[in-house]
Amino acid sequence: MSATPEEIGGLIETIDQLVDVMDSEVDLLSAMRASEIGSFQPTKTMLIDTYDRMVSELRGDEAGLATLPEQSRESLRESMGRLRNACRRNERALRAVTGANERLLKAVVDAVEQQKSEGAAYGKAGDKRKGRRFKPVSVRLDQQL
Repeated sequence: MSATPEEIGGLIETIDQLVDVMDSEVDLLSAMRASEIGSFQPTKTMLIDTYDRMVSELRGDEAGLATLPEQSRESLRESMGRLRNACRRNERALRAVTGANERLLKAVVDAVEQQKSEGAAYGKAGDKRKGRRFKPVSVRLDQQL
């Protein structure tokens, strides 16, 4: 890839598409619909691969970058800023969902532990209480986003 206004325009288009996908992911995460994010992964992976390839090729053409019109360089700077902001929003949303999942998992584990301890209580004399008995509970939670 040479540093021409047309090639920079292609990179900007790729960045814009990637930002759109990331914003859609954030919208799903905010709506607590994380399970639907997987549908974006093939597109996101393709866009990231394209972006990486284009940026790597541009890094090898510093002389071409220097000769670009100022308008192209400014458009690229703005586009890169939008991508950085989208990455930050995406990271915050993922951290929020991960934190919520961890709190939910802890609440479930605490509830199971509470039930188990209630079934094995001892009275004042050290004898086992004749209360309700609980069967052991096996719990497995899917922690995948």
